[in-house]
Amino acid sequence: MFTFSSSIIKKITFSLCICATFSVVNGSHADVRIAQTGQVSALRKNIEEQSEYDASTVLVQFKPGLSDTNRDHLLAEFDGGLVRKFSILPGLAEVRVGTSVGDALSTLRASNAVISAEPNYRLHVADVPNDPGYSKQWALDSDTAIHIDA
Repeated sequence: MFTFSSSIIKKITFSLCICATFSVVNGSHADVRIAQTGQVSALRKNIEEQSEYDASTVLVQFKPGLSDTNRDHLLAEFDGGLVRKFSILPGLAEVRVGTSVGDALSTLRASNAVISAEPNYRLHVADVPNDPGYSKQWALDSDTAIHIDA
């Protein structure tokens, strides 16, 4: 089963309330149309671009000691593949999704070989730091011999 975050549920609820209000005020009704086959891929691409997560990958933490063969068999259940491993947390990996994120998460979460599986959420910078001396800092991103990325 695929679950939505509370922020997505709030956005959907708000949108539905606006549509319902508009419908009542104008005395109109919803115009429902079935998409043609060619339109489905375009609609899916548009939804994926507006999504809060990457629709082609998920983040998974596998249990310690899981063999590469067993991991690959698990990933094959949803036509997935290992993209990369992260050293920051043992067992953490980015996994390519061959089907849908919801199907992949259902399969991974049902497995005893997985500690956790989550969508690969997109992160955005909301604001600059509130450090009053931020504008006086220098060389935080340098490509010199020292190479500092702060």
